[in-house]
Amino acid sequence: MPDKPSIAALLTCHNRKEKTLKCLEALLHQKQSQGYALTVQLVDDGSTDGTGEAIRQAYPEVNVLTGDGNLFWVGGMRLAFTNAEKKDPDFYLWLNDDVVLDEDALDRLLSIAGSLDASAPNGFILATSMRDPQSGEWTYGGWRRGVWHPLKFKRLKPGRDRVSCDTMNGNCVLVSRKAARIVGNLSSEFKHHMADFDYGLQAAKKRVPVWLMPGYQGTCPRDHEGRPSQAACANLKKQWVLLSGPRGMVAEDGTILSNPGEWKVFAKRHGGLFWFVFWILPYRRLFRFKTRSDIPRG
Repeated sequence: MPDKPSIAALLTCHNRKEKTLKCLEALLHQKQSQGYALTVQLVDDGSTDGTGEAIRQAYPEVNVLTGDGNLFWVGGMRLAFTNAEKKDPDFYLWLNDDVVLDEDALDRLLSIAGSLDASAPNGFILATSMRDPQSGEWTYGGWRRGVWHPLKFKRLKPGRDRVSCDTMNGNCVLVSRKAARIVGNLSSEFKHHMADFDYGLQAAKKRVPVWLMPGYQGTCPRDHEGRPSQAACANLKKQWVLLSGPRGMVAEDGTILSNPGEWKVFAKRHGGLFWFVFWILPYRRLFRFKTRSDIPRG
């Protein structure tokens, strides 16, 4: 790894001006003990609250790309990723616009990356853990999958050392150049979520290790914003229509139910021989069965 590695930060946003500006402030004012060259590719996906213009004025060094409002998280991240690839950076940093990084987060990421670089022939992915800004409780991070149920995941709370994980939430993830070349961009089969979980599982299939960083790297609240609620709609047919939207639906127990078509793609790719059973199981929540949350996909 060169003395001054290059990092391309990838973000997408829509009508969250204050959150996005706060995220960029934390990203662009990181403490640097090691040094790095940072560029930012940010997709403003059709915001109507002046997000794009506010970013251009406050942070002219950020490259603001414009979407039509239909890219959602995956489409926006794919566009940012494609644009960043032109410069072939050493690392790609996925970053949600509601994440506020700790002031030394990038330094810690690069420290771990430096220790992994020589020993990882296929590159690596570094997942990070986020905590709630109010309670300090775990909100997003790394996950391990079940042995008997391949689509049931257990969250990994961060410890003092890095640990191997099977996949991760995409709120803040560092992808090395080698890993990006092998795994590629996020899958276009998904619209708003599940692409991060899919990416981690695809990486494992291609012998790219996924590691969870020690400790927490920033804050990010659990986000159900903009998703319709099952409790607010008693009509089953209407629930199914709302569920079929790109953001899915929040079930009565708080679980995010995914778009059935996209969940089917995920189940077929990663569910094994009995993928159909695993595909249909989450939707029993529509029939008021009380079950606990398995995967909080953000």
